[in-house]
This record gives sequence, structure tokens and C-alpha cells, in this order.
Amino acid sequence: MAAVPIANVDSVNRGSLAKLPQINKINKWIILSGIFALLGVVAIVLGAYGLHHVFIDLATSDLLIGGGVCSLALSSLGLIKGIRNKKYNAPQVNPKDFGLSGIQNTNNNCWLNSLMQMLLNSPLRENLANNRNFRSFCRDYNSSVNGVNDAPDSAPLRAYLSGQVQDIGAGGFQDLDEPLNVILSELRGRVPNLRNTLITRNHFRNDDGREYVSETVNRENNNGALSLPIETGYASVNLSNLLQNFFRSPQDVEANRIERIVNTIPGKAVPYTWGLLRWGDRIETENVILENRRLILEERSLQRAPQDLFLTIKRQCYSRGAVMMVNRNVNAPAELNMPNEYFSDNSGARYSLTSFANFVHEVHYISYVKRGDVWFKCNDSNVEAISEAAALNAAKLAYVVHYSKNN
Repeated sequence: MAAVPIANVDSVNRGSLAKLPQINKINKWIILSGIFALLGVVAIVLGAYGLHHVFIDLATSDLLIGGGVCSLALSSLGLIKGIRNKKYNAPQVNPKDFGLSGIQNTNNNCWLNSLMQMLLNSPLRENLANNRNFRSFCRDYNSSVNGVNDAPDSAPLRAYLSGQVQDIGAGGFQDLDEPLNVILSELRGRVPNLRNTLITRNHFRNDDGREYVSETVNRENNNGALSLPIETGYASVNLSNLLQNFFRSPQDVEANRIERIVNTIPGKAVPYTWGLLRWGDRIETENVILENRRLILEERSLQRAPQDLFLTIKRQCYSRGAVMMVNRNVNAPAELNMPNEYFSDNSGARYSLTSFANFVHEVHYISYVKRGDVWFKCNDSNVEAISEAAALNAAKLAYVVHYSKNN
């Protein structure tokens, strides 16, 4: 079956630049601010000049100067309001001109819709379109972008993923981490950029104070997706700090080096069937401590810097048998620096935020994606452009974020 044609993001955006609002456009609040500032200055100068040259009385001078000061104060308020409106002003653009379509929610699929918006608006879009399990959905999505049909329905994708993720049933689903990894693993075979390795090493301290690094304790396949536990003791944390704690996690636990010795002790003859005898050997194990030591640091590293970096901020916690969400702000910057020590090949990388998904009101997922220089809020079948300031403010409560590597 032929691959689904996917519109090139850059070319789509270049064709829509004329529809973007002028960045330096002056709004009504800034105009009013200028008028009040001019009136204030004129009133103050007139009051002071007239009093000095004795052609107005003291009361009139005080009235003019007081009115001028009030006018300048109103000017400052108008300027603040104008700057804020400009900062949060949503661009007036058509999402379909940027290759975006809404997705229908017919079966509590907001979590899946948000996840697909993130993946479809990433460099993995073409790989999804060529995968047999996602090809039909991608075709419907692209047809909706082109105005051929209505927003696609993600129900068939849910049916496929329910066979891959045990917890996906008929009701709502409240986690993106596992289905995200299932999809990335599905694409891994034909996308070399997704083939990475997460390496874990342990640092120990001996009783005599010597420190050394053990051999690598674990190597596992990784698709560029990391799960970061969130610190619940702070009102606000930084994504860079969560990453630092993930790659270099301080520990303080006993971890003695032990040798297990297995001994076989011959057993005595015991009666068996029809008077026969049998000998039952007994196996005993003994743990011998070869070295007293403590685990002081668990160090992780990726083999190399991934092109697509997915970070799940683990906001779920369990309280009295129920799943609760930790709604603490996490500063997810527009530009993220990943230092050399996070990667075994010392590559290092800088990343740009391109999309994220939020779990709102503990019942609903929405996603935010960036196409070109414009951010869009995707709420099932509704897609609307928003300002960058509004997007970055919403990113503070992100559950899953996607960063694209800057080449």
C-alpha cells in the first residue's frame, strides 16, 4: 500500500506567514497609554511654567500638576495592560494551514488524541504514516487537514493499543507513559534515531572511605523516552533539576559485596515405597560478606543524544488506594540544555520544546504543539492558535513533553 503523503511542515508554514499578526502592531492600550502620557507631561509642564511666570494662580497650578501625575499613572497602567495583551494575544491563523486537524473523542480517548497530536506533529509523523498499524489513521488525519473529510476518530487506534497495554479497556485511561513507549518501540525497527541504550552504573563507598565505580549494572534499550519522578516537597521545580536527579541519583543504602556459597549435604537413607530406601541430599546456601560498602550514587547515561526526547513527568501518586495527580509547577523551558555527562559518547545537545500534554481537572488530557513559530492548543476536535507566553505557562503543568534536538 502506498505511503500517505504528508505535507512538509516548513513549506506549509511559509505559505501561512502572511496570515500571522504583525509582531510590532500597536494595540489600543498602548495608544491610550501614549495619549495619557502626553497629556500628563503637558499638564505638569503647563502648571509649573504658569506658576513660575505668574499667569496662573497656585490652586490652578496644583490642579494641573496633580492631574498630570494622575495621567502619567494611568499611562503606566495602560502600558502594562498593552504589553500583557500583546504577550498573550493569540495569532489569528487557520490550524489546517499548518497541517493540524482535530481528532474526535468518541470513547474517552482524550489521552490518545493528545498523544497522537504530539507524535503526528513531530519528525516521527512520516514514520507513523508508513506503519501498517497507523497508516489508516494518518490518512484520515491528512484528509481532514486538506478539507476532504471531518476530524478522524482514534477509536481504531485504541483497539490496537488495548492489545499492547493491558490496562487499556473500555473506560478512560490515565497514563501516557506506557502507550508512548509501545508506539516508539513499534517504530524503533525502521527508525535508527530511536535505537538508543540507557546505561546504569553504581558508585560505592567502602568502610575505609575509598570510593570506586562498579561495573555497569544494567543496559536496556531506550527510545529516547525517560520517566522523571517529581519531587512533591516543593511548590515549583525545574525540569533541568529533575533530569539531573535522574542521571545522577544520590543514594545511601547498605550494599555489601556478597559471595553466595552453595553446599550439598548428603542426606540419610529414608524409607521409600515398598520398603525401598532413598538418599535425600540437602542443599544449603551461605552468604559470605566479602566487602562492607554502601551505595552512594546511582549514575545513568544514554548512549547518545536522541533526536526526539520524550520526558514523562511522573505526576501520579497513590493515596488511600486511589490515583492522585501532583499538580506542582515544573519549569519546562523553551530551550533545554543536556550536558555531555548525560551521554556515554559525551555528545551533549541543545533541545527545543515542540509539544507537550497536560492532564487537566484530573479527568481530561489536552495537548499543545508548535508548528513553525506558532503554538496550538489541541483539545480533541478543537484546535486553536495561542500565544507562546500562554503555551509556556501551560507547560508548567505538563505531564509529557517532547523536545527536538537542534542540529
